[in-house]
Amino acid sequence: MKVILLGRPFQKMDEITITGEYYNNGSEVMDDAEFTVGLSKGLIMHQLGKHLEQYLVTVALGASEDMMKISSQAVGRKKNEFGFTSQPKPNVTCDEPFSFTIKNQDGYGFAFGSKGNFTGKLAYQFPKKDRSQSVFFDGQIKTTKIEL
Repeated sequence: MKVILLGRPFQKMDEITITGEYYNNGSEVMDDAEFTVGLSKGLIMHQLGKHLEQYLVTVALGASEDMMKISSQAVGRKKNEFGFTSQPKPNVTCDEPFSFTIKNQDGYGFAFGSKGNFTGKLAYQFPKKDRSQSVFFDGQIKTTKIEL
C-alpha cells in the first residue's frame, strides 16, 4: 500500500495527481489493473489493515480490456454516514500510462477523474470534522509520479 501523508487537511483547490502504468501478470489482456484509492482523516495509516472502508471513503477501481476504462465503486465507513453505502459509478477513461486525479471540492469533499474530466456524479462531500489528512492507494499499479 502506498500512502501520501499531507500533514494538513485536504484543502480547497488541492489536487493530487497519480501517474503510473497498469500492472499485468503476463496475460494477453491488460485486465489486471485493479486498485483502491481513498481518503482518510487519520495520519496513522498502519492501522488500516484490510478494512479500508472503515476510514472515510474508498473507491475500488478496475480497468477493462480495450479502451482502458476505469469503473469505480464507492464505499462509505458506515451506513448513511457519508450519504451512500455502496454506489456504482460511471467509467473514467484512462490511457496507458494513466493519469488519475483526486480533486478537492469546496474544501469538504472530493472528486475523482481523469484528464480534467470531473462530473458531479463522481463528487463526494464529507463532514467538516472528517477532513482528510492523508491519501492512500493500494493494488496492482506501478506508480511513476504523485504530485499535490
